[in-house]
Amino acid sequence: MPDDRPSPSPVVVVGAVACAITFAIFTAGPLHGALSSLFGALPFAKVFRYLLLVSLLGVLLFATKPWRSVPSDVWGLRGPASRPVLWLAGFSIGIGALVAIALLDAAAGHLSWEENGTAKLAKRLPTVFTLLLLLAPLEEMFFRGWLFDRFRARFAEKTTHLAVAAIFAGVHAFRERDAPKDLASSASGALDVLAAWGRNLVDLERFGPSFVGLFLLSLVASTARRRWKTLWFGIGLHGATAWLPVHSALTQRSVERDWAGSKWLYDGVPGWIVLATVLFLVARRPPVEDESPGDSDPAHPSGSDRARRTSR
Repeated sequence: MPDDRPSPSPVVVVGAVACAITFAIFTAGPLHGALSSLFGALPFAKVFRYLLLVSLLGVLLFATKPWRSVPSDVWGLRGPASRPVLWLAGFSIGIGALVAIALLDAAAGHLSWEENGTAKLAKRLPTVFTLLLLLAPLEEMFFRGWLFDRFRARFAEKTTHLAVAAIFAGVHAFRERDAPKDLASSASGALDVLAAWGRNLVDLERFGPSFVGLFLLSLVASTARRRWKTLWFGIGLHGATAWLPVHSALTQRSVERDWAGSKWLYDGVPGWIVLATVLFLVARRPPVEDESPGDSDPAHPSGSDRARRTSR
């Protein structure tokens, strides 16, 4: 059943976002101090990033109440359209592509083994499993599930794919590694982080290659969702990026960035070619015609649905 209750006005939402950002700016310093006293030294940018994320997530929950829009089949993760084997397909393709790019990088003489790689990997295992088992499914449900449906209810199909991909790629500009080091644990330090992330977002040389790779990844995942009426393939493909912290821990790269990308593998010409090829293969057949229970909402027709109704 569609939720007909009115959403908060844009003014209220903008005000809530401003309050969330302000809260994170002034709370990050004390929180960083408290966490560092309990768990040892922590990067201030990491604490601020997660605090800001939680604050903005609270605004999203308040403004849109997304749980009201979750379809009964959870975007094909259960029910008749659910095909978990597609997770294995997406994961295998992703891992195979990343390993192949790494081998190409090694053949070019860019990679060498990290002396303390095993110790680094042990420290990063929680990150690996968090990305594989938690972040990949949640991000796919948010971006290729909930957000995709919100856009598709208002815009044409191609516009929806492109908009979701741009948002997905853009939010990755706000990363801990792209923030200044040794920041003051204070509101001024938080503002420095925000300024650095803003510059990174429009830095074509530094962030542009990552944006292209992430943009293509989103297009593959959203196209797979529309073709197979399920998120399983996208979750598997996204989960394959858990290989990246493993690769980063075990190897050193002699060149920070070149045409082949960086240590993150997806941000160079080989990664783009692989993702574009997978996108072509996934998109070469039309989507399945029969809609899953959660894939069509008569009260919120897609842009293409609206066009068909108008032409009648």
